[in-house]
Amino acid sequence: MERLVTLTWVLVLLLLYGRGGEALTVSSNATGNFVTGADILLPISYSTTKSPTVTWLISSTVTATWTPTGNTVLYPDRMSLYDNGSLHINQTTLTDQGLYNVTVSVIGDLLGVRSFTVKFYDKVQNVTVTQSPAEVIEGSATASLTCSSSIGQGKVMWGWDGGPLNFSYGFSFLDENKTLQINQPNKTQNGNYTCTITNPVSSDWGTRSLVVFPAASSSGSLSPGAIAGIVIGSVFGALLLIALIVLLVCWGRHKKGAKEKTPSGPKHKDVLRTVSGTTLSPDDPAYFTQNNILYRNSSISMGSYIMGPGTLSQNVQNTQNKGRARWETTTQSSNESTSRNTSPVNTSEYSTPNRPRNMKHATQV
Repeated sequence: MERLVTLTWVLVLLLLYGRGGEALTVSSNATGNFVTGADILLPISYSTTKSPTVTWLISSTVTATWTPTGNTVLYPDRMSLYDNGSLHINQTTLTDQGLYNVTVSVIGDLLGVRSFTVKFYDKVQNVTVTQSPAEVIEGSATASLTCSSSIGQGKVMWGWDGGPLNFSYGFSFLDENKTLQINQPNKTQNGNYTCTITNPVSSDWGTRSLVVFPAASSSGSLSPGAIAGIVIGSVFGALLLIALIVLLVCWGRHKKGAKEKTPSGPKHKDVLRTVSGTTLSPDDPAYFTQNNILYRNSSISMGSYIMGPGTLSQNVQNTQNKGRARWETTTQSSNESTSRNTSPVNTSEYSTPNRPRNMKHATQV
């Protein structure tokens, strides 16, 4: 439809300017491909000795007209014409894409036409190549390299170690060449793979180094992944064993401490008590003194008592005699005198026992 409109406009110009003149050649080095948002210039050149009229049509709409004496443009804030009628547009948007036709005519003589297809492209940036799976094992089914860019689209081309791909190595393409599939990978396919994305206004590339690891052989060799798994498992097992040992040691110490702190319970005549530095059986009644001689109204114990500075020692033996206590004492002093006292002892005479003077130590045996 656009081409039909263009031909119609050319026919109108032919009727206005005549058909008998020679054809006028209009040339340009513009491709019509531009970066999105960039200012564009559609330059033209022609040769004539007469005064021409240059007319621009954008999508069948007359947008600008130039003559040696002046010019008119539809959007003067964004469009302008150079001295020979070349068109300049700034602050372009996607709405500026389309078919541009320029006609150069000389009244009654010459006519020339040139067409441009204006397209906008994003500039290709940040091309990367990703690998799947992350670890390629020799003999596996397939491995894939996928090419992508953060901005811009275009034609995808692949290279291998600085040269083109050798398709005899089992390469194939997917998704409009964006994915390179390697069938049954092996070590001969190791190397650097390059992906290049190109569009009419820009180009960028990315690389990926592929390493195909050997498969585990029957002799028991393992892949790096398997070796890493074994090492990690061994370290984890060792840490678990150490933690178990520490827990057992702590539990044993705790149990031992609890056992030491918990008494097994008193036994008759076995548990001793200490009173003001004197160790006595809890079964023994209170002791008392008379004439600096130690007495105990016990019918069950025999003791050896060491006294203070007077180096007084007493051996006391108590025998049961029908509820009466008979005491046999031996007294040693500086004069080494010895006496026996076999008279009964009435403990009721001494309601308040007195501690022996200068007692230093007493031990229940």
